[in-house]
Amino acid sequence: MDEFKNSVENLQKDVKFGLAKLEKIKETTEKLKEHEAEISRNENFEFEVTVTKPVQVDISGTGIHLTNCQQCHYTCHDNCHFADDADKIHCCAMEPDGYCARCPGKCYWNVHFNQKYRWDYQEVKEKQTVRELKEKYLKAAEGKTTFQALIKKLKAEYDRIQVMVVKLMESSAKCLNRLIEIAPKPNPLSTPEYIDLLIEGEKREVKSGWNQRVQSLVDMREKAENMDKGAEADTKQDKADTDTNQDKAEADTKQDEAEADTKQDEAEADTKQDEAEADAKQEEAEADANQGEAEADAKQDEIEADAKQDEAEADDKKDEAEANTKQDEAEADVTSGWNQRVQSLVDMREKAENMDKGAETDTKQDEAEADDTKDEAEADTKQDEAEADANQDEAEANAKQDEAESDAKKDEAEADDKKDEAETDTKQDEAEADAEQDETVPVSDIDSNMNEGQDSEAEITSDENFEFQVTVIVIVFFLCCCVLMVRQRQSSCRSGIIKF
Repeated sequence: MDEFKNSVENLQKDVKFGLAKLEKIKETTEKLKEHEAEISRNENFEFEVTVTKPVQVDISGTGIHLTNCQQCHYTCHDNCHFADDADKIHCCAMEPDGYCARCPGKCYWNVHFNQKYRWDYQEVKEKQTVRELKEKYLKAAEGKTTFQALIKKLKAEYDRIQVMVVKLMESSAKCLNRLIEIAPKPNPLSTPEYIDLLIEGEKREVKSGWNQRVQSLVDMREKAENMDKGAEADTKQDKADTDTNQDKAEADTKQDEAEADTKQDEAEADTKQDEAEADAKQEEAEADANQGEAEADAKQDEIEADAKQDEAEADDKKDEAEANTKQDEAEADVTSGWNQRVQSLVDMREKAENMDKGAETDTKQDEAEADDTKDEAEADTKQDEAEADANQDEAEANAKQDEAESDAKKDEAEADDKKDEAETDTKQDEAEADAEQDETVPVSDIDSNMNEGQDSEAEITSDENFEFQVTVIVIVFFLCCCVLMVRQRQSSCRSGIIKF
């Protein structure tokens, strides 16, 4: 029910929109004819026409959900059950394939949204030029066509939209009739009657341009009446054709029934004959089967006899083969003994030759290894002697260096002694001078000072002698160790050569 109501509302809206287009084309054509002279001289000549523009009507706060097409600027469903845009595919305005059946572009469902406004249309005055009309209605190749060609194109567009509006009216009338059928008291409407309702509605509303729309509706009413008359004539003709076809069909049916009965009788006769022939063939087949079984039994007996004879021959051949095999085995036993012994002796001879060759090879290898060992021992001995000589030379050099260092230290000690003596003499002279200057100083103090200086001098000399003695002992010990190591190395080398 709601779907039919929505369809009627949208169809009425489409009809009004189509009528507005018709009015615009009609007005444009009249303006062009009125100013034909000016237009022929200037393609940029401007004139005013009435056009229908889409406007937004706010519905926020009403709680109504609708379905708007964003591409066509058209409200496809005024009161939709689906508020979520993702569910618009289930809107009653959508076809099963997902495309809209309401908007002019028949757009896909995913460009339809639930918004806070609905689209309505208002008539406004707009200026246009002939150049704009040519760009809109004529092809690029016809851009320089005559004024009459443009008028002709507008007339064709007018006729096309008029036919579309008539079809919309027919669809709307059908929807209304369906609603009337659903109602308790049905009263179907024809297309002309529906147009009469539209005319009465225009007269009641008295909106801008209603006179022109009423005139257009009157013209379309005449066309609708002609179409209804033609449809009635076609219906009568179709009914007559249907009756004629029905009579022919009945006659054909009776003839077919008679032919079917005749064919059925013939079929029954053929069936009986076929049954008799089948019985005869079955008896012949049974006789042939019995004869075949007898022949098969005879062949089976022959096959069994041949099989027994083949088995007996096979047994004889098997016995003969076994006897020949035993004889061959006996002969093989006689000859196999000495062949095996000869083969064993040959193998032993090859092993003995290989062992002799291996012994010679081992002897040569041992001699070569002994020579290599001897050469290595001699080389080690020479290397040890060279190392001992080098160590001895190094020890002698170290001893000389130590002697030089001890001499240097001794010279330093003597220099220090001389320096100390000089300092002592200086101090003594200073003491004497002090004594002469200060007679109160006792002579015992002077002597004690001198004794202290001599004691310190003796201590320094004894320390230097001790260090020198320790150094000499260390050097002698190091030289003894080196000599012992050299002799031990030489003795080990000689013992190794003797052992080898």
